[in-house]
Amino acid sequence: MKNTLFQCAVMLFLMINLSLSAQISGTINGLAGEKVILASYRGDQLRIVDTIVADNNGNIDFKPKKQIHNGLYRIIYKQGNGFDVLADQEPVKFTADTGNTTVRYTDTINSDYQRLMKTEALYQRKVDLLTQLIDGYPSGEPFYKKATAQYVKEQIDYSAFLNGMIRRHHGTLLSLIAMNLKRPFLAPELNPDDRKKALRENFWQAGDATDTSLILTNVYTRKTIEFLTFYSNPEFTKEELQASFITGINALLPHINQQPKVFAFIMEYLINGFEQFGFEEVLRYLATMYESEGCTDEASRTRLAGKVEIIRRMAPGNVAPPLMANRPDGSAFTLNDLRKPYNIIIFWASWCPHCNEILPQIDQLYREQAGEKWDVLAYSLDTNKSEWEKAIQKSKYLWTNVSELKGWNSPSSEEWGIFATPTLFILGPGLKIIAKPYNFTELTDSLRELGLISR
Repeated sequence: MKNTLFQCAVMLFLMINLSLSAQISGTINGLAGEKVILASYRGDQLRIVDTIVADNNGNIDFKPKKQIHNGLYRIIYKQGNGFDVLADQEPVKFTADTGNTTVRYTDTINSDYQRLMKTEALYQRKVDLLTQLIDGYPSGEPFYKKATAQYVKEQIDYSAFLNGMIRRHHGTLLSLIAMNLKRPFLAPELNPDDRKKALRENFWQAGDATDTSLILTNVYTRKTIEFLTFYSNPEFTKEELQASFITGINALLPHINQQPKVFAFIMEYLINGFEQFGFEEVLRYLATMYESEGCTDEASRTRLAGKVEIIRRMAPGNVAPPLMANRPDGSAFTLNDLRKPYNIIIFWASWCPHCNEILPQIDQLYREQAGEKWDVLAYSLDTNKSEWEKAIQKSKYLWTNVSELKGWNSPSSEEWGIFATPTLFILGPGLKIIAKPYNFTELTDSLRELGLISR
């Protein structure tokens, strides 16, 4: 009897797991014999879950080794085309055409998710246009009243649509997504500044970031970046923009720090994002916030602690970490071999398209204005010595070139916290970090402030 019960339990377990592993399938017409990828969302990142080849009729049936958990997925096929599907309690079955953006689903969850996304996009477009119209149209004109009435109606209709979606799919991931698409009602008579103020104060009223299931969608990252746009201004300098974003992050904090995993997830997203834009002041503030707020999720804490430590270590004013590599002739090089008081350190690679844009600019500046006070050190993240040497010879770079030929796994790139190329540093006397220019303009501005160039 016990053995029979055990066998039944095993069979039930296998059936459940098999059903979970086979819950996304369908047909993409015109895709016979082509590779198709299933990728899962984690915020704004996509991670490949499974890769298969469509049969002669374009049929695909994903059966990854790991279970397909509830969350948002993207099906990707030739030339980067694709569409999203929501794994949420029901098996997903679809029909699509390679030349058409419309996807047909048999399940109600994805049919309504597609309708939700289209409605939200159309609503945003309408409201944006009406906002511009109301702001610029004379308030005494009859048409102004029609525009404001339509502005109010669009908001009411959209709110009713979301409420209906939430009620219909209560208890599902789709319901949570719809809830997080709610936006505060804005009176048409508000001027732009008051409108922005109202958005800042009421943006999170429909719910704070507390549900971990939304980590496996793009909801929290979209909502976070939308909130921070209320603190952006195209007329701000970089310093003003960073100060404003810090204010925005302060306002964001009470809404994201109630659930440890969500807090760590959004913090990591912010750190990665501001790293890409070279917003050092914001990064240092995020590091301080992370340490003061703490993170009780062990896996996230371990991953984020390393990033925070790099931000602190590479902050201007600190002494640069060691850098050991070899010149093209094989001779060893360390930072102690630098002979001039100021040095531009460039992390680049021969295969990097942005490097091929900025390095010639730096090279011209170097040839024209580098004297006894400053020099350039170019550290390559190449792994192929031949490709590295060809790039140097082709561009005829006269500065010191070094590499460990280990790519992203090189000890120096890890020590310096390099995650993208090109990455620039300016070192001053005593090998202290003076600046981390984001682009050529910031580089020349820094050199000019130091009195190292004349233009």
